[in-house]
Amino acid sequence: MSSINPDLISKKKYCEYGDLLITLTGENPKEIATTSAYLGKDKCIAGWGLFVLKHNQNPKYLAYALSTSNVQQQKQMLASTSTMANITADKLKQIKIPLPPLEVQERIVNILDRFRKLCEYETGIAKEIEMAKKQYECYRDLLIIENWIKK
Repeated sequence: MSSINPDLISKKKYCEYGDLLITLTGENPKEIATTSAYLGKDKCIAGWGLFVLKHNQNPKYLAYALSTSNVQQQKQMLASTSTMANITADKLKQIKIPLPPLEVQERIVNILDRFRKLCEYETGIAKEIEMAKKQYECYRDLLIIENWIKK
């Protein structure tokens, strides 16, 4: 049985429910500072290349706000590029977003969540239609060929 060195654990970054996980590197400036709200119940270790933002706001609101086109422009101006694009935690702190009261954040999240579900639903329907078309073509071809061979 193996064990984990406690010194290694104490040096790690932890994330807890509601923390934001923000990428610090990407292949280009558009890919840096991609944000996800951690909504898991268990405390977990954040890997290399992630900034863990602890806050007292609505986590989903912050994730939505940090994905806007305005923030994309800010990230591109703050990014450093070489082979890979990156952004430092200090530069992340320079990004500005509107912070309405928590009740307003909650209403915004509810609206955006409904739109996101609708988009996912429509995407699912489009995939089902595409699969039905392929199935139709397959059956059509099989039925036509089957009747052609019988004659």
